[in-house]
Amino acid sequence: MSHHTELTDQQKDDAALWCARQAGGSMSPRRQAEFESWLNADKGNRIAFEEMRQLWGQLEQPAKRLAKQRRTVWHMIAGPFSRPVTIGMAFAVILVALCAVWSGNPWLLQNLRADIVAGPDVTSRFQLPDGSAVILAANSAVTTDFDGGRRSIELLRGQAFFNVVSRHGDPFTVTSGEASVRVVGTRFGVEHLNAGTVVTVEEGRVQVAGWQKNNNVEIGPGQQVSVLDGGLKTPRKVDPIWALSWLKGRLSVEDVRVADLVAQFARYENDRIVVMGALADKKISGTFTTANIPASLQTMAAALDAKVVRISPWMTVVY
Repeated sequence: MSHHTELTDQQKDDAALWCARQAGGSMSPRRQAEFESWLNADKGNRIAFEEMRQLWGQLEQPAKRLAKQRRTVWHMIAGPFSRPVTIGMAFAVILVALCAVWSGNPWLLQNLRADIVAGPDVTSRFQLPDGSAVILAANSAVTTDFDGGRRSIELLRGQAFFNVVSRHGDPFTVTSGEASVRVVGTRFGVEHLNAGTVVTVEEGRVQVAGWQKNNNVEIGPGQQVSVLDGGLKTPRKVDPIWALSWLKGRLSVEDVRVADLVAQFARYENDRIVVMGALADKKISGTFTTANIPASLQTMAAALDAKVVRISPWMTVVY
C-alpha cells in the first residue's frame, strides 16, 4: 500500500494486536466496539491495520497448505483435538510470529492475554468495574475478572498501584508470577520483576502468599514483602513514598539486580535493552528518572563502571 502517513510504533503494535485477536476467532461485542473505535480514531490506525491484514493474507494460503500437509503429524501430537482447531492453532502460531517480527513488540503475546495495557505515559489510571482503581506504570499489562461477583486481577508485567473499595467484605485478589495478594479494601502497590514480585502497602492490610505450602503473611501500612521462587522473604519497614516513587516518575531501588532494573527501564523505551555477562547479576541501589531512560542508563553505568552502547536504532547494550 502506498501512503504518505508516517506510522508510529504504537500504531503498528496495536494493528498487530487487533489482527491477532481477529484471527484467533470471533471477538466479543465489547472487543469489536473497541476495535471499531480504535480504527476510526486516526487515519494511521486504519492504514496500519490494512498493512497488517495484507501481510496475513499473503501468508494465509501457504499456512493452509502447510497445515493440510502436516495434519497427520498434528493429529498424532494433538490427539483429541479436531482438525479445524489444529489448523486454527497453526494459523495463530504463524500470525503471532509474523506480528512479533512486524511490530518489533516483545510483549505481543502478553498483550493478547491482557484486558488493560498501559501506554508509554509514566503512569495511566484505569477505573475498574467494582469502583476500585488501578494506576499502571508505562507498558504494564493486566487481565481482569469481575464476572459472577469475582474481583480478580493478574499483573502480567510491570507495576500497579491499587485503590480497592470495600464491597460487602468481598475479597479483591491480585496475582503476579508466583505471588498472590488478597484484600478487602486498601491501597497497595505490586511490582512484577524478573526475579519475583514485590508488594508494598500504603494503607490498610493485605495478605500475601507464595506458591509454597502454608506460605503467607499479612502486612500493613509502611511494610513491604518480596516473593521469590514461590517463597516469602521477611517483611520489612519502608517509606511508601520512596517505595512507590514510580508513581511520581522515579524508580527507587535498593540492592536489586541490574537485570531487574534494566527490565523496568525497558518498559519506558521502544528500544530493546540488553545487559551482557556478569553485569546482569550485580546489585545496585539508587533513584532514577523514568522520563529520560537514556540518562538513567548512563547514571547506572557510571555507578557500576560499565558502558552503554547503542548498536542500532532498536537496541542498546550495557556491558
